[in-house]
Amino acid sequence: MRRRTVVWSIVAAVAVGLAISGTVAYQALLRPPDSSLREFLDQNHRDPAAQVVVVAGDSLTHGTLSADFVAMLKNDLDSKGYEFVNAGANGNTVADLLGRLDDIVDAKPDQVVLLIGANDLRILDPDEKTPAVFRAGLDRVLGRLRAETKARLAVLSVPPLGEDSDSALNQAVVRHNKVLADIAKKHGAAYLPLNERLTEILRAERTQPGEPYQLRFSVLVGNAFRRYLLRQSWDEIAAQHSLLVLTDNIHLSDRGARVVGDLVTDWLLAKEE
Repeated sequence: MRRRTVVWSIVAAVAVGLAISGTVAYQALLRPPDSSLREFLDQNHRDPAAQVVVVAGDSLTHGTLSADFVAMLKNDLDSKGYEFVNAGANGNTVADLLGRLDDIVDAKPDQVVLLIGANDLRILDPDEKTPAVFRAGLDRVLGRLRAETKARLAVLSVPPLGEDSDSALNQAVVRHNKVLADIAKKHGAAYLPLNERLTEILRAERTQPGEPYQLRFSVLVGNAFRRYLLRQSWDEIAAQHSLLVLTDNIHLSDRGARVVGDLVTDWLLAKEE
């Protein structure tokens, strides 16, 4: 009898563990973003008085593995007549974004903000020149948005990969952002200097160089449990890894996300002046 009780206790513990793990995995990886593009399109109507701002990108925009700067924008600017639509998707590259551009065009946005490229660049050989696929893909994305929508366009520079601003990889990211700026200019899109602002913070406040970029799955999992089980803030999670603006060398802390929000806010409100 005692043995059966022990067995059932183990089974129950395993079941609870699996349920918790499944919930955390859903929250971090599978849950659609708040104010998602799909939700917006399925509503099949829009407020004619609101300016629709579609924010498109990867997990930094999706906001489940990273602090949700789109939610920050929504909280700050909804009352000013903006409706924010989150078109972020975990793991996206420029090519992935191009493949789902039809939905963004269908939303008939008034403004489009892009934050894309981290997944294209994080596996980059630091000595490699700008991959043709990155340049061509971004050119096609902005070209289609310019041709098929009436939206104002803005592109955020790719943030640092790891908090060592002087690493070979981050110097490569800087070179890629110059390409990004050139393509944005070609299509009449604003260039918003996210990388530059975050680098200023790192250079001013880090007392020693950050670790070179390394994205470890164990850190992603641990951060997800801290966020969705222990309810820690992204800033608290970053601090546990001795990071300032990133949580795991790629995703944004609350502080890093606020920099994004401020850049986008300034760009949007500048139109009203």
